[in-house]
Amino acid sequence: MLYSRISSPIEREIDRRQMLMELANQAATFWKSVERAECSKKLSQKQREQIEAKIQDITHWCSENKNAPKSVIILKQHDIKELHEEYQKFVNENENEPVFVGIDFGTANCCISVIVNKEFKTIEIEDGCRIPSVVTFSKPILIG
Repeated sequence: MLYSRISSPIEREIDRRQMLMELANQAATFWKSVERAECSKKLSQKQREQIEAKIQDITHWCSENKNAPKSVIILKQHDIKELHEEYQKFVNENENEPVFVGIDFGTANCCISVIVNKEFKTIEIEDGCRIPSVVTFSKPILIG
């Protein structure tokens, strides 16, 4: 009987600490998956920075609140879930976003510019003299 009274608070503390460590690990693992090349390409720079800032906030919170109660840790775990949903929302928005094309028929040089995933890209033509008759777009490559 005496053992169960002593071990119960100790077990609760161990459980709370494990939850806090898992939260920090979830944040780190999520960020590593976002940093991978194939995932990173699905986000604009601004979207990536927003996610990075939120991950840093969670990581900082974990290091500053080592004595946080379990109920607060559980709320922070929901923040990670919401971040996963936000990432997926960004990816879906970017995949369904239209591509805008601009062609500059300059007097000296020519170029093509596109806006993909809210980011501006210019495709310079080597000799600058001719505009291609066909421009194709695929997810990984822009060809002029």
